Amino acid sequence: MSKRCREKKSRRVLLSLCGLSPQVVTETLYALVVTGKPAWIPDEVHVITTRSGRLLIEERLLHPEKGFFHQFCHEYGVTGEIDFSPSMIHVVSGVDGELEDIRTSDDNRRLADYIMAVVKECTSDPQTELHASLAGGRKTMSLYLGMAMQFFARRQDVLSHVLVGAPFENHPDFFYPPVKPVKLTVFDRLTGQPYQVDSTGARIELAHLPFVRLRDRLPEDIDAEISFADLVDHTQKCLDLPVPAGVTALIFYPDDCCLRVASNEIILTPVEAAIYNLVLLAKKSCRKEKSCAGCHECYMSPFAFEAEAILRFLENRWGAWSGRLEKLRIRLTQQGDRREWFLQHRSRLNRKIRRVVRDGNLEIISTGPYGQSVYGIKLDKQLIVIIPSTS
Repeated sequence: MSKRCREKKSRRVLLSLCGLSPQVVTETLYALVVTGKPAWIPDEVHVITTRSGRLLIEERLLHPEKGFFHQFCHEYGVTGEIDFSPSMIHVVSGVDGELEDIRTSDDNRRLADYIMAVVKECTSDPQTELHASLAGGRKTMSLYLGMAMQFFARRQDVLSHVLVGAPFENHPDFFYPPVKPVKLTVFDRLTGQPYQVDSTGARIELAHLPFVRLRDRLPEDIDAEISFADLVDHTQKCLDLPVPAGVTALIFYPDDCCLRVASNEIILTPVEAAIYNLVLLAKKSCRKEKSCAGCHECYMSPFAFEAEAILRFLENRWGAWSGRLEKLRIRLTQQGDRREWFLQHRSRLNRKIRRVVRDGNLEIISTGPYGQSVYGIKLDKQLIVIIPSTS
């Protein structure tokens, strides 16, 4: 791999769909690498297809001597920079092996699950930048890839469609505009008569498609084996949840000690963030299926707080040898000091929240008789999103 690729901060992945026209892969590469401003050179190319598509890709793109992918890389000076091999061709399988085509409802179900699994894998590494192309394959393949991107894409991920002007679109011998122009034979649509066109007249454009990203609305522990249909059902239920008046979903970024409510940000100190993190995790880990309204099952006494969890949170921000950490460790071993410490920071934390949100759903509140009070937040757990560490 070249020095240019090694210095990239993230691993760039192009994920393309392919039916019986493998040209879509090199056409997309041309739009990204040659005409892109700035150029976007993928480190890897992955393709989702059927058995027939795989055979065409291996023959027309990856043939060691005549493959158009290798010719493209050589002509445009990116040989060795883009990794694309037969192992990166992902074929949808059925009960009898690789699917030849997508024709039945069972084929469609398997296709949806497979595309979702590939996209989820491609977006599992926070250092990966995914560019997904909808251009190839059947319309249902494009639909499922677009929906999978809605579920799992991050801010850095992109969805696109490559547009090739007539008469080059779907031409069996056109894979990209070569450096040295060539003549291609095409047929008039009205008369059927053949005529020749020059490849310099080819126009390739990449349309970037806006889409809604729902990843933050998915539970952190979403089942790795969940089906596409079940994921759609789960997400719809989350979207259908009633939202308290004046409150949107709460997003908590522990690494940044930051809360986001709608377009507002609330910056916490590390200690405040450690306390709020503990309360939110207790709420999110509650296994009760019913609404959180009126329920205090997850509320905790300051004496029951896991001191080590708070110390670990702060150690990641202050460092293991911080003097403040050792002083706090001693203070949290004293029951009276622990309660006083908690109430002091809770008061400051609530004031910060109250400046932005005034309905009380996000504040740490208490319930129970004096001396036996437990603490938590009212907001329904389904409206809480915790963005895990990317380190």
